[in-house]
Amino acid sequence: MGKFQTGNAGKPKGCSNLIGKETKEMFALLVQNNLPKLQKDLDGLTGLNRLKIILEMASYVIPKLKSIDGTIEIEKTERLPIIINFKSDAVQNR
Repeated sequence: MGKFQTGNAGKPKGCSNLIGKETKEMFALLVQNNLPKLQKDLDGLTGLNRLKIILEMASYVIPKLKSIDGTIEIEKTERLPIIINFKSDAVQNR
């Protein structure tokens, strides 16, 4: 079996996922068309259940933040009293 070479397979770079895009648009339309019913259903729930449902729905709209762990190293030198280096275990690709 040959080695994979960049550019020989898959969809072109920057091409959107049409199925995902269409599905998201249809689901957004479904929710939008049913907002009064959804609100009525939410109003019928107890406070804790209503909060659980709202938080669950929010996870599809608001991106979740990724937590990172970091360490602080403090080193004393003669020229500067304190040098602080922030190091993180997480690597971010931008």
